[in-house]
Amino acid sequence: MGGSHQSAKWHVIGRAVCGAAHRRNTMPLQDAICWLPAEGSSPWLALALADGHGSPVCFRSKQGADLAVETAALLLRDFHLRHPDCDGTDLQRVAEEEISKPLVSQWRQSVMRQLEQNPLTASELDGLEQKLGSSAGRALEADPVLAYGSTALAALATPAYSLLLQLGDGDCLIVSRLGETFRPWSRDTRLLGVETTSLCMHQAWNEVRLCIRQAGEDSAALLLLCTDGYSNSFRDDEGFLNVGRDFLELIRSEGIEKVNEHLDEWLAETTENGSGDDVSLGILWREEEPGLTPPSLPLVI
Repeated sequence: MGGSHQSAKWHVIGRAVCGAAHRRNTMPLQDAICWLPAEGSSPWLALALADGHGSPVCFRSKQGADLAVETAALLLRDFHLRHPDCDGTDLQRVAEEEISKPLVSQWRQSVMRQLEQNPLTASELDGLEQKLGSSAGRALEADPVLAYGSTALAALATPAYSLLLQLGDGDCLIVSRLGETFRPWSRDTRLLGVETTSLCMHQAWNEVRLCIRQAGEDSAALLLLCTDGYSNSFRDDEGFLNVGRDFLELIRSEGIEKVNEHLDEWLAETTENGSGDDVSLGILWREEEPGLTPPSLPLVI
């Protein structure tokens, strides 16, 4: 691996914004976002987003989303500390073993600790049964973790490799130095409308999608993660894919701090004119090496 990749520095910006429809209906924000190191600028960064389901059954999903981003970010930090370089290791296999199942099991353990301190109340169960019937109440009493249902998206960016993972809906984009934008995997056709896989599912680790990309000539210049409220706000998939390239262009021309200053405004506009759902967006950007001129992005005609 070349020395330029070893000295690469990553920066992160991101926000979770309450959806326009949620605000009108006085519903709380269900999304969560966090990153490590907290300073947001380092040779390595771990970023995590989550979308609490907010359904009648998942009435504690905001707490579930908060626990999801904390769990995912810490897992990716520890993975980097154990595997700072590739060293010929099959990191894809290692990551699947060290991240997929622990993500779900550690999240469930955190949820159970919360439940021990704050058990489901009679009023919560009564409210659920009034909305969905007694069978829903019995299901929740049998598995109270359902109340915390959430998705999880996360990325680890290092000088040697990048790692992306997803459980549930939302989206991940990889943007090359030339502005080429693509997903690490095809979209899951099962996730239609309000249907999604979830951390609260039994054996949810089987639903974790994970991808490792080693640094090289086609190294990512930008990684973008978002909850479905953001990607669903675009008229078509092409428009959404273009946003990855647009953010790279903006960061290069205006600077990442300037882009960060406008995120709240842009995301509020996105949910108002788009899905109306909560929107969360996280961007990891690899700073160009000193003295190197970023390549011009080809025109899109």
